[in-house]
Amino acid sequence: SDGAGEVLRVGAGVTRVRVGERVTSLFATGFLAGEVTRDKLSTTLGSPRDGVLAEEVLLPADAVVPAPEHLS
Repeated sequence: SDGAGEVLRVGAGVTRVRVGERVTSLFATGFLAGEVTRDKLSTTLGSPRDGVLAEEVLLPADAVVPAPEHLS
């Protein structure tokens, strides 16, 4: 359920992340900020959504955050 990598492509109109940026996935892809709700927690990677044990995954732009520079 934890993923890290490089953005390979972005969809039309995406400005939150850019190609080449190092990112990590959010565990609950629908929960970037705000109050925790049942709906937001129903978006967790690994169950019920597919996990990230893959060469490439497709995630919404708001389901990733910049990877800290100090982490390899």
